[in-house]
Amino acid sequence: MTLAPTSLTPSRHAPLRPSARGSLAARFFGEVRVRPRRAPLAVVGQVLGLVALVVAMGCASGEGDDSGGSPDSGGLFSPDAPTGPGNGDDTPDAEPCITDPCDLYEQCGCGEDEACDVDSEDRDATYCRSVNEFGGGADSCESDESPNRTNCRPGFICLAGEPSFCRGFCQSDDDCPGAGGVCRIPLTDSDVVMCTFHCDASDTSDSGADNCPDGQGACRYRLSDDRYFTSCEAPGDAGHREPCDLDENGHSDCEAGHQCIRFESGTEQCRQTCVIGVGGCPAGEECRQREGQPTVGSTEYGLCRTAE
Repeated sequence: MTLAPTSLTPSRHAPLRPSARGSLAARFFGEVRVRPRRAPLAVVGQVLGLVALVVAMGCASGEGDDSGGSPDSGGLFSPDAPTGPGNGDDTPDAEPCITDPCDLYEQCGCGEDEACDVDSEDRDATYCRSVNEFGGGADSCESDESPNRTNCRPGFICLAGEPSFCRGFCQSDDDCPGAGGVCRIPLTDSDVVMCTFHCDASDTSDSGADNCPDGQGACRYRLSDDRYFTSCEAPGDAGHREPCDLDENGHSDCEAGHQCIRFESGTEQCRQTCVIGVGGCPAGEECRQREGQPTVGSTEYGLCRTAE
């Protein structure tokens, strides 16, 4: 407590007298006698100094304070004491969550350095697993049948394959990154849905299209709910203008950068994918528009056909 400087003026009236109960200094240090004459400033200063000392001692000892302790006692106002809800041993280990025990999409209900994932023994249930690494979409991961089977970051599941890879959970297309990413991939024996990968369907590189998992470097464009999107699959051996097999899910055995096209005659043939306005066809061929003008984001895909 800081005391403001005070200008002391000796009284011209009745001399100072102790009250019936005694002054604060008298109660602590005995009676203080006051001369009937004008008191020297030095004496008054000593008395005020003693009063200030007593007040300071009272504050330091916590008298009259119901705060639970002095700053050094570890009480409520200790600088080292935690503040706010959940302090001390009451700190929750996991963020509160409506879904029991955790939620795939909100990623709540699990502790620090944990992620909510699909239970491998019951795919309609969830559980909390540790996060050893932070693999995202298309990153390789390790998958087995044990509860802690994945090293994907929160919001992703490790799908078994050769090799296994991470894929993100989603509830709508807005949850999926990139113009080609949509919420369309169902998890087997579950109501869980996952994102497709945004990739370049015209990429013919042997290393595989960017954003595709290892071993699934063939990027294809497809149509679903009046929207074109992209997805990755294992490349086949059928090249440009060679026969192909197109299954009910749109998968084919064409090489990367090719689409399996079903013509009006009923035949199916691989055709190299190109980008309208950019090209990318073999010599003697040109990029031609397809019916429906398949467009992903701002990229319109076409087919390589004989130049006219």
